[in-house]
Amino acid sequence: MRYVWMSLVLELRGTLRRWKAWAFLLLLLLGIVAVRQASEEEEAGIVTVGVVLPETGGERFWARLTSRENQMIRFCLTDEETLRQKVSVSRWDCGLILRSDFEDRLEAGKFEKLITLITGPGSTVYPLVRETTAAVLLELSAPEIAEDYLRDRSLADEAALEALRPCLETLLPKDRRVEVTMETLDGTELEPVALAEKGTSRIFLGLTAVLLLVWTLSAAVDLGRWQESAQAERLLALQGPAAVLLPRLLGNLIPPFLFTAVGMLLLDRAWRAAAMLLPYLLALGALALLLARGRRCWRILPVLLPFAAAAGVLLSPVFLDAALLVPTLEPVMELMPVTLYLEGWSGDGTAPVKLLGMALLFGWLAVGRKYKRRDVPAAF
Repeated sequence: MRYVWMSLVLELRGTLRRWKAWAFLLLLLLGIVAVRQASEEEEAGIVTVGVVLPETGGERFWARLTSRENQMIRFCLTDEETLRQKVSVSRWDCGLILRSDFEDRLEAGKFEKLITLITGPGSTVYPLVRETTAAVLLELSAPEIAEDYLRDRSLADEAALEALRPCLETLLPKDRRVEVTMETLDGTELEPVALAEKGTSRIFLGLTAVLLLVWTLSAAVDLGRWQESAQAERLLALQGPAAVLLPRLLGNLIPPFLFTAVGMLLLDRAWRAAAMLLPYLLALGALALLLARGRRCWRILPVLLPFAAAAGVLLSPVFLDAALLVPTLEPVMELMPVTLYLEGWSGDGTAPVKLLGMALLFGWLAVGRKYKRRDVPAAF
């Protein structure tokens, strides 16, 4: 036990003295700064939509429009000059200008050119704003549409319509007959809050997980090369593979994972991402130990490292879910450690269990392999 502890401490010191560890920390800090800046720009720029109301009327439209606000779209009352100026310089995404006779035309059912949509060179969410505006107009005109329907089919006379009018005004606009929602390609509904908050965080966490995967594979190569030394031959014969290899591997992996955990805790609501690093570390560590025990495996890893990084990005939902485009990739993607890490961060309770199961399987295969000592010619 004393040897294991001393070996771990020495390997930790050696890892912290290498330039790779501090380069990893620098990349992590730059990523955190980029995520914070992107979140602030996203909150400040994308969601603002200016609205110009006429001098009289438009209050009902404004009340129903603001009831649909969320962290993705925010409406702001302004005048036409300010609206056009801020949209033109991309400070606001887009704007709505209501006609001066808005209320009269709405009651008459004349919807043509009722509202003008102003867009600029940086407009991105104006299609959603346009659909939301149309939904609000349908809500406001629903009582009149219902009255016309009853009148045209002689289902109610003017006296009955007069009695029904308060009921139509109260009940029809209540339940949002036209709802604008966003869905993924597989039909899963996306909440605007989740879409606004998780985009940059998911990319940052996914790329960090891929970087940790590449670091772990590099550690497997270093551990495999060290096994070829004469010192390793003697230690493995005396102490056994587990007591010799595990502390060296952990000493190489703990610093980057610890840096990552601290960095993630600096982000808002990232405690789950930090907690998922433990099963992720165990799974990758067991995989590295298994690869290091196989001489043919770790010898070809240096050539495969660039492809491993590309595969980690493409076969995991970092930027996009490739299984939606190529369904045959879904079984492979479900077994990727990066995919399981991101699923655990998203709230999937089975993801850490799968990572722990993966760690037990790889660890059992690695420790169960018998150590074969190389035949070294005797020197005379």
